[in-house]
Amino acid sequence: MATSTRSRAERTAAAYAMYESGATLEEVGRAFGVSRERVRQIFRDNGLLVRGLRDAYAVKRARQAREYEARIRERFRRLRDVDAVASDLGVPRTLVASIIQESFSESERRRPRSVRNRYTNAELIEFLREASVELGGVLSAQGYTDYARGKMTRDGRRWPTHQTHAKRFGSWRAALKAAGLAANPPSPIAGQTIFHDGHCIDALRAAARKLGRAPTAEEYGTFARASGGALPSQATIRNRLGRWNDALARAGL
Repeated sequence: MATSTRSRAERTAAAYAMYESGATLEEVGRAFGVSRERVRQIFRDNGLLVRGLRDAYAVKRARQAREYEARIRERFRRLRDVDAVASDLGVPRTLVASIIQESFSESERRRPRSVRNRYTNAELIEFLREASVELGGVLSAQGYTDYARGKMTRDGRRWPTHQTHAKRFGSWRAALKAAGLAANPPSPIAGQTIFHDGHCIDALRAAARKLGRAPTAEEYGTFARASGGALPSQATIRNRLGRWNDALARAGL
């Protein structure tokens, strides 16, 4: 009995040490094979403090800062745009902005004047057509952005994301139409939505189980594409559940 009690105490101590290091209740539960609510109950039964929502958010944000700081700096040096960096990494804009504020001087943060209109409509159309030829089938916004990632024009400009096309032409479908490309119908099943909120939440949790932690937007996109359409895309997740962090929160991650 004493050995069993000591074993439980040791497991509780190890779980709480993991929690204090910044892990969420969900992550601790996965590591020890119990639910997040069971972890919360064990901590409270042993007189261990559980973070409130505000403190939990602060710890999560600090962990994200440690994990993404180097990548945020590297991408900002290339992109010089807070929104583009946040979109590229799938992290909150506020996190990117705070790290850039601390890491770069005011003059370094200032965007070059030439960035505002650096693509003509004709260039944007050619980007779409090239991606369509290479990828085949109907060109999705996520498929295009994945293809464009890391590509540079001959004069050293970075390929734009799908958001640039949507803003310039009014929507992604309008951009495809301008390029003479086919678009997916609004829904393969008339009058129905293929993926509901519950499907999206289950998909996020499945990705988290595989990774052993909450996925970034980029990691989930890779996971969803590997499913061959069985899972909702990253864009569908955002459309159904909101911003990436909000989606993770609804999935309990």
